[in-house]
Amino acid sequence: MRLFVFIILILPFFSVQAGLEDLKQSISIFHEARDNFEYVTDQENEVRIYTDIESGFSGDCEDFAYSLAMKIGGTVWFTFNEKKQAHAVVLSESGFVFDNEKEWPMRQDVYPNKLLFKLRFSHFDTVLLDGELIKSQS
Repeated sequence: MRLFVFIILILPFFSVQAGLEDLKQSISIFHEARDNFEYVTDQENEVRIYTDIESGFSGDCEDFAYSLAMKIGGTVWFTFNEKKQAHAVVLSESGFVFDNEKEWPMRQDVYPNKLLFKLRFSHFDTVLLDGELIKSQS
């Protein structure tokens, strides 16, 4: 019985430690992606997802968000940034918002912008994965 109680008491510690390691890794990937990302305004209603964000890649906010979500998990959300422009961010499973316009991820409860809805591929006319067409309205 004592062993059972001991295990129950220490399990949350290991869970928290694992969660912190996951968050540290996600933040590291986020910074690497930000450093390698060049913002380019979308000319069409498309999303370009890159599996290689360790080297240079370009696009707009939803391209960054979907590419980052492929690496760290989470969901892509629509919001408006501080300039009242349409914007896309990643909400991680641990409740942190990863925004290419911000230096650091933030907990959702302190993120300054309201997350309005999850973005879906159906919101876009075209979806490309590493340059390969995976969805088109035409």
